[in-house]
Amino acid sequence: MIRFFAFAFLILGFLALGVEKVLDQTNDTILYTFDPTEEAPSQTYLPHVEVHDLDGPLGRVVTWYVPPKRGKPIVVYLHGNAGNLADRTGRFNRLIRAGFGIFAQAYPGSSGSAGSPREEAIITSMRAGYDWLSNKIGPSQRLVIYGESLGSAVALGLIENLSTAPNDRTTLPTGVILEAPFTSIPDMAKTMFGPPGSFVARFMDDWDSLTRVKTSVDLPLIVVHGVQDQVVRSNKGRAVFDAAQSDKKRLLMVPDANHVNIWSHGVISQILNHMALTDLGL
Repeated sequence: MIRFFAFAFLILGFLALGVEKVLDQTNDTILYTFDPTEEAPSQTYLPHVEVHDLDGPLGRVVTWYVPPKRGKPIVVYLHGNAGNLADRTGRFNRLIRAGFGIFAQAYPGSSGSAGSPREEAIITSMRAGYDWLSNKIGPSQRLVIYGESLGSAVALGLIENLSTAPNDRTTLPTGVILEAPFTSIPDMAKTMFGPPGSFVARFMDDWDSLTRVKTSVDLPLIVVHGVQDQVVRSNKGRAVFDAAQSDKKRLLMVPDANHVNIWSHGVISQILNHMALTDLGL
């Protein structure tokens, strides 16, 4: 979401000039600023990561997998809207050192995965990978979905998909953690830019997290948000938290953290504990 401001202003400028062709590119230019470069985990100091090429609805889906230590859950990690899997190496290293498993898929158009990113394509790709993981690990292994920024919207889309299209062989997640979630793309655009932002958002994917968290999420839930976040304001994360129907949920507001440094403000141990779900009694 970091480039949202600059590119949104750019698009508004083009609209003022009447350049309609730009509207066809708003998703790719504003919302999905992925890096298509594929980097091997060994190049990023993650030598023990397995790389799997899965067949998604748009073709190849690049997936990184690390099995968990005994008794630990696998973290299904859904990354944000910029960069690639290699940019999350530091986070993955921390999780691996703590004994957690990792299952991280690259969205269409990112890290070597095929296709162009669109809301439906991303969700169906992530569901295909989730089903593959469920078949690989069996029903007894715990899975925790972790969504980072845009990944929080992907997480809620995936959970909705799991609830509306269940599969007897698919292991349902034990819980979900949302980092810096937003309510929806139209709401974000309106908050930032007023009526012009609402107009631009008409040509972008909705990612209606507020509706999805109300109707589809009854899992144990953690929402983590930096109070100093200027990209996704913390009141958006609180709105998502308040709307969730989960009986067990917790809100972690990090006073000095912004959009990108939540893990650097002394909450990593809390986050890891939440991934184990010990604080929610599971």
